[in-house]
Amino acid sequence: MDYKKITDEIVKKSGGEGNIVSLSHCMTRLRFIVKDESKADLEALKAIDGVLSAVFGADQLQVVMGKNLLPAYDMIMKNYQFSGEEGGESGTLPEKEKKPKNIKNLALDLINFIAGSVSPMVTGLIAGGMLKLVLMIIVMIAPSFEKTETYTLLGFVADVPFYFMPIFVAYGASRKLKSNPLYAFIVACALVYPSFTALVENGGSTTLFGLPVLLIKYSSTMIPALLSTIAVYYLEKFFNKIIPGILKSVLVGMLTVTTASALTFIIFGPFGNLVGTVIVNGLLWTQGTFGLVVVGLLAAILPFLVMTGTHTVVVPFMVQSFANPGYDPFFKPALILHAMAEGGASLGVGLRTKNKALRSEALSIGFGSIFAGITEPAVYGIALRYKKPLIGVMAGGAVGGIFAGLFGARAYFMGKTTILALPIFKDTLIIMFFACLLAIVVSGIVAFIMGVDEGNLKQEVSSPPIPATNQSDSTIVSIVDGTSFPLSEVKDEVFSTKAMGEGVAFTAQGNVIVSPCSGVLTTVFKGGHAYGITRDDGVEILIHIGINTVSLKGKGFDVKVKEGQRLDVGEELVVLDLEYLRTTNLDLSVLLIFTDPKDKDTQLLEYGEVGNGLSPVAEIK
Repeated sequence: MDYKKITDEIVKKSGGEGNIVSLSHCMTRLRFIVKDESKADLEALKAIDGVLSAVFGADQLQVVMGKNLLPAYDMIMKNYQFSGEEGGESGTLPEKEKKPKNIKNLALDLINFIAGSVSPMVTGLIAGGMLKLVLMIIVMIAPSFEKTETYTLLGFVADVPFYFMPIFVAYGASRKLKSNPLYAFIVACALVYPSFTALVENGGSTTLFGLPVLLIKYSSTMIPALLSTIAVYYLEKFFNKIIPGILKSVLVGMLTVTTASALTFIIFGPFGNLVGTVIVNGLLWTQGTFGLVVVGLLAAILPFLVMTGTHTVVVPFMVQSFANPGYDPFFKPALILHAMAEGGASLGVGLRTKNKALRSEALSIGFGSIFAGITEPAVYGIALRYKKPLIGVMAGGAVGGIFAGLFGARAYFMGKTTILALPIFKDTLIIMFFACLLAIVVSGIVAFIMGVDEGNLKQEVSSPPIPATNQSDSTIVSIVDGTSFPLSEVKDEVFSTKAMGEGVAFTAQGNVIVSPCSGVLTTVFKGGHAYGITRDDGVEILIHIGINTVSLKGKGFDVKVKEGQRLDVGEELVVLDLEYLRTTNLDLSVLLIFTDPKDKDTQLLEYGEVGNGLSPVAEIK
């Protein structure tokens, strides 16, 4: 294969060398950052010999090369002047070469920045909120506990994620901007420094460089830290540009934190506090005017927000609500009611269907959604796959949300999205309980009445997991505990069109990924999100965990094997940190692709509930 000719054509059809800012690659794809997407000809790229497909995704031009990837990547890097980072997605557009700054792109950039900055601290807020909840329950049972030193100290721990919110926001924002986090931390810490807080509490006035400083309490605020971190990002770049190299290590840090802190105390802090106040007042006005409708509407459309990954938009507003006014009447109620509605619809499907495997699967998913708050299997395994249950989810969410809005349900702590977390609603707990009950019952009844098309279940639902013992060497077993589904339903054109090969997709409920067969581990991709296995008969298999998870650069993947290692069927490959991975809002579908079956006959088995290393999912013989 003439890789020089192939790669020259790839660069040409991508808009030419001048249109390409940088190049990286993952397990299967060349990933180009391009200046103008309209100059890339996807159809022409797909027609090039050796190219399996070409798509746009994650703001990148992705050219799928399969086994031709590394030779093509090396050839391009040899002949063209691009930046490259193996396995990464670090290539970013230079300041003046980003997408056109129209209103739509600016709004999307702002939303992505805020959501990305806030998301990393949500798990901490949940931890603090749940600890507050536990302490509250203990005091209800044993009131004397409130006077103990243990209660006091644990109360400090529970308050930390909320009180020091500016610091955690600075962490997320600096990570999003790829700037020096320590400078951002210093400025954010200044906002909650004990002496400054004492000045605020004592009242009076103060100045900085002769300019007045508004004494505002910044603990539990979000927007001032976002603005200060943006200031740090641009100031550090500016000082690095103008200060001679010999003085950079001495002056850049000092000037960055001094200037950013001054701007924050004088301008960004008060302005951010004003914006936060406007947002809070807007939320309170919305509650008083449209509260009945808004919670029900949000709960009803959440399935679509989850499917598109845009549900993260509500996170900053939810965090702001907990900080001020101290409770959330919209977002947390809607999120919990969505989980209840997903669970209710799954239960309705389980009670209606005559298929034993689907009944077992749907009932377990339903209870998992309600009591564990795990909605992905319900969203993708029931509502989206069978379509009709989705109507039940929307109806249950709407009815439960209207009830919650009508009677004023309010969450006072950040907690898990499960019915077991209802104590976070404190004095409105009973209201929220009945709202959840309505969501479950209504969604369950609607899903039960509408049912699913039983005639299509034969190829979509399997019997319970079958042990892999005594199976032939031709058998391919499940790589994860969860639910298998057709590759065509994966939300990625390259995999769904089977450009990489035939295969099976899984919705993971367990966190351990295992080998589907015996063979040699020929590839462990940097980051741990993809693995190549070659069976003894030469059949080549690709395991790919999630879509665009290469961007995580290994975070969330605890790799247990080494390249070149001999594998037995069911041997552990990697352990996933599902709690973290779910906060990334990436598609976490686990893919098993037969990239080179060596002209052998490939037979896919029935889809449904599977156990890792146990359930047969295909035969290659």
